[in-house]
Amino acid sequence: MSLLRKWGSYKLLPFLFLFIISCATKPQYKVEKIYIDGNRDCVKQCEKERGNCEIKCKKEYQKCLDNAYKRAEKIYKISLEKFKEKLDRYNSLYEEYLEKYDKWFFRYEIVYNEYQYYSRQCSKDPQDKYACKKANRLHRELETLRYIKPAPPFKPQPPDFKEILENEKKNCVNNCNCEEKFDACFSSCGGKIEVKQICIKNCEK
Repeated sequence: MSLLRKWGSYKLLPFLFLFIISCATKPQYKVEKIYIDGNRDCVKQCEKERGNCEIKCKKEYQKCLDNAYKRAEKIYKISLEKFKEKLDRYNSLYEEYLEKYDKWFFRYEIVYNEYQYYSRQCSKDPQDKYACKKANRLHRELETLRYIKPAPPFKPQPPDFKEILENEKKNCVNNCNCEEKFDACFSSCGGKIEVKQICIKNCEK
């Protein structure tokens, strides 16, 4: 049965190979607009407006990027102040944690050593009711101590200026819809716009 399965999988290999090859050689297209007719003087005005739109868009985008750095600096400064406050609070809580942990560990060590002793005594002589009872009680106390083990406070992380700056840059838009505005202007000039898919790779000859 296993041989048949193997043979079946071997038979599939050529088909898989052909499938991969077909995907690799699949034609790739791009969408291209073809502008037809339209009043020449009117279209020139549309082109001028598109050029002005693109220039203005680039200036606004660059201005936004420059302001993003300034905004990031302000945010970073505020975040840094908050971080310092959180860090002071953390240091205070960490001191309290160390004190609690020392007390907990001191008690845990005593109980653990006693448990080891009475547990061995009970293993040697199961009839020693006192040792076995003591071992069980100490075992339960160990479980409780493990459950209430003090946890360290969460340490705050300092603000990352680079991350803040990148987030501010995301608010800058580098698309002012200049092409869409030009298309609307071109159509108003009596022109027609055809959208076609043109093969750019792996085209059939």
